[in-house]
Parts: sequence; structure tokens; C-alpha cells
Amino acid sequence: MDNKVRLPQASLIATIGIVLALLTAYVPMLSIMSLVIPVPYAIIATLTDKKYSILSLIITFFILIFCVNPVYSVSICIMNIVPGIVIGSIAKGQINEEFPNRFEPVFMGTIMVIISTIVFYFIANILFGTNLLDEFTSIMKEAMNLQIDIMTQAGLDITSSLH
Repeated sequence: MDNKVRLPQASLIATIGIVLALLTAYVPMLSIMSLVIPVPYAIIATLTDKKYSILSLIITFFILIFCVNPVYSVSICIMNIVPGIVIGSIAKGQINEEFPNRFEPVFMGTIMVIISTIVFYFIANILFGTNLLDEFTSIMKEAMNLQIDIMTQAGLDITSSLH
């Protein structure tokens, strides 16, 4: 494909990815759509060169920093976009092979999601000074206490049902 076609195509697909990321940030009911954020970037990596994939990652990062916040933009870029780009790059390599392994993008994508989650944990711990595990456990404790309060206010005795 010609480079004159690749850049507009990659920018249009990256725009779709940015809109998905912004929708998941601002509309709580659509947060389930965060599962499809990697798809546009996998398509970009499959159709174009690595430079367009990296360019779309950088542009998405800066737009999300200005529109949402730095922690969200780092989490989306590391935990969603990077695995999407890896899956797309591996799929592009498999398309060109004579006997492609159809499962290799899935395997490498799974490994990349695990690695990117670990990397994001360390980046959040070092740069932002937040311990995600402590924050997660405190959120879960608050949610559990809220559920217990709601049940006791409704007149349910939950202590007798636990035994």
C-alpha cells in the first residue's frame, strides 16, 4: 500500500481508538468497551508499518493526557494499546508466512498483556506513588462494607447466615 494512503488510514483508525478510550473514561456505563480499545491499534499494526503504530500510540497518549488525566492515559497506552500493537504486528507476520500459526498472535498477546500489567504496576508505583494492590484492596473493603451496611439497613441479619 502507498504511504500516502497509510497515514490517513492509520490516523482514522487511531481516532476510533481515541474515541473509544474517551468514551470509557467519561461514560461509566460504557466502560465495558475498554475491552475493544486494543482492536483499532491491532488493525493499524496489521495494515501499516511499525512507525505508524508507534505514532498512533504517541498521539493517543498525548490526547488522553490533555483530555482525561496522566494515570488513565498511561494505563490505556501500556495495558491496552501496546498489546494491541504487538498482536497486530505478529498477525501481520503470520499473514505473510506460507504455513501460518493462527494461535501465535493470541499466545503472544496473552504474554504481552501479562508483561504490560506488571510494567504498569511498577510505573504506577514509581512515577505516581500509588500502590495499586493497596488501593484495590481498600476499594474492595469499602465496597464490602457498603454492601453490609445496605443489607443491615434493609433488615437482613447477615451474621446469622454466615454460620
